[in-house]
Amino acid sequence: MWNNFKKCLPLVILGVLKCFTTKMINYEVEVSEYGVHWNFFITLAIIQLFCGSLTCTIGNRRNLLLLISIFIGVGYELWLKRTGMYQKIFNLQDIQRIQSGLDGFVVANIEGIVSLFGYSALFLIGTSLKDTIYGLVQKKNWKMASGCTMVFWALFIFSINEGYLILPSRRLCNISYIIWMVAYNLTLILLYAGIEIFTGKYCHSKNRL
Repeated sequence: MWNNFKKCLPLVILGVLKCFTTKMINYEVEVSEYGVHWNFFITLAIIQLFCGSLTCTIGNRRNLLLLISIFIGVGYELWLKRTGMYQKIFNLQDIQRIQSGLDGFVVANIEGIVSLFGYSALFLIGTSLKDTIYGLVQKKNWKMASGCTMVFWALFIFSINEGYLILPSRRLCNISYIIWMVAYNLTLILLYAGIEIFTGKYCHSKNRL
């Protein structure tokens, strides 16, 4: 926990500095992206603190991390839909964000606060796939991961086309955005790993070692 706190401290400082400096120089900020006071440095700091501590506690049980991430992602999506948060956030006017008190702070930074659930799920999925990604230089693992990536793309396209999921939103990091990011980044990683495998560069570099 303490190590993760030290890792997230620079992010907190950057987030606070960005908030103050943009206010001081009257730099125009799109408040519908993260909120009035929020920014991505603060999101990264909170995720590093809590999700980083969770991964340290769980250790190498990657399947458990994957199950937790799925539970968070699905639960978050159901909450967004059943409580009408999609409509409330997308229809929120800038003037409604300028309020006082704790409720005003939550409303002013609603995208940054609620998206923590989605980015936490995305972080945990990436952590659970760590060993898989490291093993992609082996052709057998590469083919298996390619099949899984195709399933992600098929799931994404089918669910969007049939209207089961709302379009990806980076502001909220909803489940369609999570699936899209996992499929997209896995595709890029598989492409780079495939170049090394099929050109023999990995074998040559391994022999030199």
